[in-house]
Amino acid sequence: MSSMISDELINFLTGQFKLDINGIHGISHWRRVRRNAHWIAEELRERPDLEVCDLFAFIHDSCRQNENADGDHAVRAANLARELHGSYFDIGEDRLALLTEAITIHNEQILHPDLTVKVCLDADRLDLGRIGVTPDRRFLNTTAARNLIWKCVPKLMYKTG
Repeated sequence: MSSMISDELINFLTGQFKLDINGIHGISHWRRVRRNAHWIAEELRERPDLEVCDLFAFIHDSCRQNENADGDHAVRAANLARELHGSYFDIGEDRLALLTEAITIHNEQILHPDLTVKVCLDADRLDLGRIGVTPDRRFLNTTAARNLIWKCVPKLMYKTG
């Protein structure tokens, strides 16, 4: 695990999580999003900031209050990231801005110009198979993510084209 993702951070995030930690937005999802970000990064020529991607993976859904429509969870999670910065991790203001932007917009269908934010968004979208949804290729930011759908979505759900 990245040095940014300490046991203390995981314990804090799981301890404050309001839902079933083993539910669809819980720790298994966070770990798969992290794994997906690393898979995407392996396929890219440029290197995204994987420490930011790792933090995104573990924080982006950590403030959900229900498993369904929770439109404010992203803003709550971005605010939490700001609160945790300097105590549970320290990445500097520029990288924190990238992290909080990725968290804030992760539920929107956005194509983003920054590579690290692109990887964060794609890594999360590649885990939609857990809820029976194949990611819409039009809203994946990277060719690497589009090429990895087969690896992340259960085979029975995957449709080519």
